[in-house]
Amino acid sequence: MKYRVLIAAVITVFSGIAFFSPVLSLEIHSNGTGGGLWSNPSTWMGGKVPDSNDTVIISMRDNVVFDVSGKEEPSCSGLKIDPEGILAFKKMPGILVLTVKGGIKSYGAIRLDTTSSETGAQELRLLPPAEITMLENSAFLVYGKPVSGNESVNIRLTAPAETRMVANDKAMIDIQNASITGIVFYIYNLDNTGNAPDERINFIGCRFLGSSRVFLQSCDTPLLKNNIFNGSSIPSDQSALYLSYCSLAQVFNNVFKGVYHSAIRAENDKDSTVNGNSVEGSVYGVYWNAGKQAMIKYNKISNCTNGVFMNATEGLLEGIIVNSCSKPFSLNSLYMQMTDCRVENTATNCFLELNNASVTLLNCNIADDQIRCTGEPATDYYAENMQYVIVKLNGNLPAGAVTVGMQTAKVSGGVPEGKADLNVRNSPAKISLDGWSPLPQSMRALTVRSWTIGKDGKVVRPPFYDLIVYAAQEGSPPKEIKQLLVEPQDKWYRPDPNEKNAAVEVNL
Repeated sequence: MKYRVLIAAVITVFSGIAFFSPVLSLEIHSNGTGGGLWSNPSTWMGGKVPDSNDTVIISMRDNVVFDVSGKEEPSCSGLKIDPEGILAFKKMPGILVLTVKGGIKSYGAIRLDTTSSETGAQELRLLPPAEITMLENSAFLVYGKPVSGNESVNIRLTAPAETRMVANDKAMIDIQNASITGIVFYIYNLDNTGNAPDERINFIGCRFLGSSRVFLQSCDTPLLKNNIFNGSSIPSDQSALYLSYCSLAQVFNNVFKGVYHSAIRAENDKDSTVNGNSVEGSVYGVYWNAGKQAMIKYNKISNCTNGVFMNATEGLLEGIIVNSCSKPFSLNSLYMQMTDCRVENTATNCFLELNNASVTLLNCNIADDQIRCTGEPATDYYAENMQYVIVKLNGNLPAGAVTVGMQTAKVSGGVPEGKADLNVRNSPAKISLDGWSPLPQSMRALTVRSWTIGKDGKVVRPPFYDLIVYAAQEGSPPKEIKQLLVEPQDKWYRPDPNEKNAAVEVNL
C-alpha cells in the first residue's frame, strides 16, 4: 500500500511537466508483394511512408520507385536493399532528389535514368554519416543524357567530401553522363569482359567534382571514357584514377584538371591502354609502376611537375605531348620504345631522365644532349634514336614499279656480306604514282638509326646512308637509276608524322 502512495505522490509532483523523448529511428520495410511508388502508403508495411527518421529496407523482389518531386529534406535515415530488390526513380518531369541521411547497403539494384525525353533531373544525395556499400550481386546503374560544353548535367550523385562507395566481387557498376561530387569509388575484383550479362564496370561521360575519384583493384577490362575529373580539396597523396593489379583497362579521352598527386596512376597493371587523355595541373601526369604491356598513347600533359614517370614497366609511349612540365619524361629500371613523342615549352634542358633504363626513340624531338643517364642501362645502350625517312621523287618516274632503298654507306662501315642491315627498317620501300615513299601510318615507312648513347654514356654520331632509287625491269633485277649519300638530320623530326613533308627530295 505504501508503494502505491509513493507512486501517486511522484505522479502528483510531476503532473505539470511535459516529457520529450528523442524520436526513435524505425525500420520501414517495403510490402514484399512487388513494391510500388515511394509516396504510396500501400508500398510500405504498416501503411506509413518513410520520413527522415526511418531506415528504409526494400524487400526481396520489390521494386520501389521514388517519385517525390520538389522535396529536398531527407527522405530516410538509411537505405538497405535486399537481394533482387530494386530502387528506381520515376521517369517524370521536374526534379527528384532522394536524400539519405546516412549510409546505403545494397544486395539489389539502384537505378537512375534520365535518358528519355520526358524525364527531368534526378539526384541521389547523401548526408553524414554517408557511405555506399554494394554487396554481392548488386548493381549501381546510372544513365544520364549526354551533354557537352557547359550544358547542365541532369543526373547527380552528391555526398560529403571523401564519402566512400565500396563495391566488391559480383557487383555491377555502370555510371554514364552523371555529375559526381564527393564520392570516392573503391572497386575490387569486378569484371567487364562481357562473358556474362551481369559483368559491368563503366564510367562514361561523367564529371567528377570536389574530392571525387576512382580506385580500381584487381578489375578486368574496366572502361573509363570521356570523363572530366575536376578535383578540388584533394588529399596531397591521392590520384584521380588509380589502377592496382588491373588488366586490360581502357582509359580513353578523359580530361584531368586539378591538384592530384597523379592524374593517372597504375601499380602492377597489365595490358592496359591509356589513349587520348588530357592532363593539367597534377604533380604527375602519368605515374606507372611495375606493369606489363602498358600502351600509353596520344595523351597531352600540361603544367604538371612531372609529365610521364615509368618504373619497371614494359610497354610503349606513343604520340605523347608534354607541355610546360618541369620533368617531362622519367624512365626507371626498364626498356621502352617512345614513338612520336614531343616536349614543348619547358624551362629545363633535360627532356628525358634514364635511371637504369634504356629507350628507343622513334621520331621524338629529344636530342642526345637533352637526356640524363644514371645507373646502368637495361640493354647495350642508354638510348638509340630512329628517324622516319620520307622520300619525294621529282621529275618523270620511269614506267613500272619504282622503289627506294637505304643501306649503311661504306664510309660508315657498310653492311657485312650476307648480313641484314640493322640500321635500316622497311627497305626497299615502294614509291607511289605521285612520287612519295610510304608515310608512317602505312607501317612501311623507311626508318633509319641516327645517334646512339652507348653503355659508357658517350654519344655515337649518326652513320651515313646510301639512298638508292630502283626501277623495275621485266625478267631482270631492278635497275639502279639514282644514288646519293645522306646523313640523318634533326630536321627530319616530324611533328605531324603523316604530313606529306619530305625528309629527302630526289630529282630524277
